[in-house]
Amino acid sequence: MDWQGSASNPLQHMLLDENAEPRNLPLSLLESITNGFSDDLEIGRGELGVVYKVRVCFKMGQSAVAVKRLSGFRELYERRFNHDVGSLMRARHKNIVRFLGYCAHTQGTVADYQGKFVKVDVRHRILCFEYLPRGSLNNYITDISLGREWRVCYQIIKGICEGLNYLHGKHIVHLNLKPDNILLDCDMVPKICDFGYSWSSISENEHEMRATQTSLGSTGYLAPEINGGVMTSKTDIYALGVIIVEMLTQKKRCSSFVDVLEGWRNRFGSSSWGETPWEQIKVCSAIGIRCMDIDPVKRPNIQRIIEILTETERITEQTQRIIEMLNGTESMEERIEVAMSTLFVEQTMELNILERIVDGSEEPGYVDLPLLQSITENFSEKKRIGFGGCGEVYEVQQGTLRNGIVAVKRLLRIRTIKDKIFHREVQSLIKIKHQNIVRFLGYCSLTEEHLIKSGTTPMMVDIRERLLCFEYIRNGSLDSYLTDEFRGLEWHKRYEIIMGICKGLLYLHKEKDIIHMDLKPANILLDDHMVPKITDFGLSRLESDSQNATTSRLVSIGYCAPEYVSEGKSSSKSDIYSLGIIIIELVTGKKNKPDITKVLRRWRHRWIKSSEHKPLSFQEVTKCLELGQRCTQHDPTDRPDISDIMDELNKIDSTDDQFQMFPCRLEDMIGIEPLEIHFPFEQDQQVSHKIELINDTDDHFAFMIKPSIRRLLSEPDKGIAPPRSKCSVTVTMMQTQAMTLPNNRSKEEITVLSTRVVHGGLVGMDITRGMFIEEVGKVVDEVNVMVVLGKPPIAEEP
Repeated sequence: MDWQGSASNPLQHMLLDENAEPRNLPLSLLESITNGFSDDLEIGRGELGVVYKVRVCFKMGQSAVAVKRLSGFRELYERRFNHDVGSLMRARHKNIVRFLGYCAHTQGTVADYQGKFVKVDVRHRILCFEYLPRGSLNNYITDISLGREWRVCYQIIKGICEGLNYLHGKHIVHLNLKPDNILLDCDMVPKICDFGYSWSSISENEHEMRATQTSLGSTGYLAPEINGGVMTSKTDIYALGVIIVEMLTQKKRCSSFVDVLEGWRNRFGSSSWGETPWEQIKVCSAIGIRCMDIDPVKRPNIQRIIEILTETERITEQTQRIIEMLNGTESMEERIEVAMSTLFVEQTMELNILERIVDGSEEPGYVDLPLLQSITENFSEKKRIGFGGCGEVYEVQQGTLRNGIVAVKRLLRIRTIKDKIFHREVQSLIKIKHQNIVRFLGYCSLTEEHLIKSGTTPMMVDIRERLLCFEYIRNGSLDSYLTDEFRGLEWHKRYEIIMGICKGLLYLHKEKDIIHMDLKPANILLDDHMVPKITDFGLSRLESDSQNATTSRLVSIGYCAPEYVSEGKSSSKSDIYSLGIIIIELVTGKKNKPDITKVLRRWRHRWIKSSEHKPLSFQEVTKCLELGQRCTQHDPTDRPDISDIMDELNKIDSTDDQFQMFPCRLEDMIGIEPLEIHFPFEQDQQVSHKIELINDTDDHFAFMIKPSIRRLLSEPDKGIAPPRSKCSVTVTMMQTQAMTLPNNRSKEEITVLSTRVVHGGLVGMDITRGMFIEEVGKVVDEVNVMVVLGKPPIAEEP
């Protein structure tokens, strides 16, 4: 059939319709338009085959097409053809050469082989593309006459990056990126081609991987990790870096952007100095150098490269002022020096994005993995400040960033559910801004396929990195500050923390429709002024999404609402339950349902002793305990709304009566000093400490000492404290006994029980445990003395 000019020619339809899909082309068509693959139409020849330029005629005119006929039919070449077609069928982008179709034709024939006629298979593997008249990028690089205009050079760099970004977004790794495989159209728009080495899925066995390593890519553009059989998207990034540097310098290597600037200065001369975008040239050279880092993880990903290039396209007033400064200098050398000291920042380009987010000039967003690896020294142990079931936290100190301290949270890669947690957290944090919510700075979500060897078998594995960046909160989490009424934070500070948590929760529930679902002291951080900030939104969800029960649940024991634990039901009242536990724990140091009278007595004792009492303190303590108990009701409908909680707390502060006396029913109790004793380690020595029981009342008190372990001895262990007196108790421990403490604990407790008694001649021997059982009209006070034990030195290895 004569295909030229035929209405049924499928290539005509492809050329007339830009949206037409590539298709299987008949061998007869390709033989016809190439005149039987005539040498007269050949325009290129290489290891894999021959390229022909042909013209396809149609009514409106004609158009040129490139036909690539593969040569050699080993199994490896067949595989490359399949790779090429598979990748090209998925790739449609202005910076990817347009794929028109393919031919995979195998026909049987009879041939003379050593005097015998045998049947053989003749394979035809042919690819068709749009024809690009400017040829390859290699011509542009080597011909200086084509490369004097920066605008064209930058357009090509940006276009290659956008094409590569498209491929990586489609999970296609090119693996043979080089100037010969980048073609230029009439407008010097670059188009990536030749996908014969590309891969995007698990398809290689060991033999194929070794074969690939022996013939993959081109010298000078191959990433060093390929020698070890590792191929990832960062392999393409390395080749991109070489191409960028080669376009800027005509060399494949460059160690400093200063050398690049010097070269371009010589190229432009003094006449066009002020018109040259030096910042853009500097950034492109810095990108190229960074892309060629020997460590793949330190190379930027293609998304970040495009972000940086886009930023350079915004010429600022400051840039213009610098250009004027450069024009005012007397020599080229002075201009370079001025540029180095003003326009070119000392820090690497990637640090700018995080610094801008920290100072508020840019919104939270994506942060490149190489940047996070750099500022955490590749997640080194010395930078780690915490770890838990979900991940590790690293501190980035002042100096690494010029304007702040940052915390980087790296999620562990152990369960698929972690991706859901990560996405929820980012979606919640990205829209939150409140003084009682930890400030979110950015995130990194990166999954790369790595080809690794497991024994003798190669396999593809997904390497996932999920990271979050926050402002660094210096004082740590609230759980480090939870103590009973006698020690730790003063009441006014605890009340401010309660108010701050409630304000943060009010913002989440009422303004953002977000349920936290994991509110607990470990997820509340305290800044330098002890202002609470809610964090960790990994289990959060929108209120509108909480109607259905959850089958898979992660819970924090002690803080999770019972309806969620038992049935997976969640609502804003789930957070209210957690809030109630936290309030009770902040007031009393315990999660248990409190005896309000006893708690008030304990706070009264501390206030009298320290003179830290302020107006309304009793009302605040009472109201907080009442709210805590209402918040922890079993039935969610019986729990108050966060708006009601804030209203009740605000009413206390707005009361007209700011003068308050101690309630007369609250009698004082025995005081104990100190509330913490330390036993340093002394080998085979008996170490003792004294604690004082101070009775400043007019009543007699019976007391009993109960150590948490038998190895702690107290003398006396029970007795009577007369009115207005002090009673000393000696606490003793043998260090050899301390070495055998269960679970190698370093802290124990001594509980001091006390109650008022009618003296009547009572002595220590008359005191029994039954006297410390609470009854109607009798109050038993319980105070814990912390015992801190020194650990024995680590024995040296022989």
